[in-house]
Amino acid sequence: MTLRSSFWWLPNLEDFDVTSEPSSDYNCIAWALSDDSRWIDPTADYAQRMANVSNQSLIDSVVELFRAAGYELCGNGSLEDGYEKVAVYVKDGVPTHAARQLSDGRWTSKLGKYEDIEHDSLEALQGDGFGEYGNVVVFMIRPLVA
Repeated sequence: MTLRSSFWWLPNLEDFDVTSEPSSDYNCIAWALSDDSRWIDPTADYAQRMANVSNQSLIDSVVELFRAAGYELCGNGSLEDGYEKVAVYVKDGVPTHAARQLSDGRWTSKLGKYEDIEHDSLEALQGDGFGEYGNVVVFMIRPLVA
């Protein structure tokens, strides 16, 4: 089996590097926050607190989680010296994935319980098919933490 066939559900994923072993200890939200010690699902936490949660409220709960870590909303995923960015993917109105920008402009993602990868573009994970993450609808930025 080739490395590419390992991620068959992401047909746009071409140029990428695997940077970890598979792990169910953490997920993409935690990884976007540079945390590889826990699984963070703000949409589930929010849904447990509120009945009949709207999709916008689910997106807002993800935004608030990143705000609590020092991120602010920004307009795009362009590389900015001295800052790090995250991108939040949404499919059918529900947050599905987050990726963190690296200092070289590439992105890092944790693919569920599978590996961490570095990928050249956010589009590599976009799509509305089975297993794809939808589209990036939120960008956030914070100063690099020394």
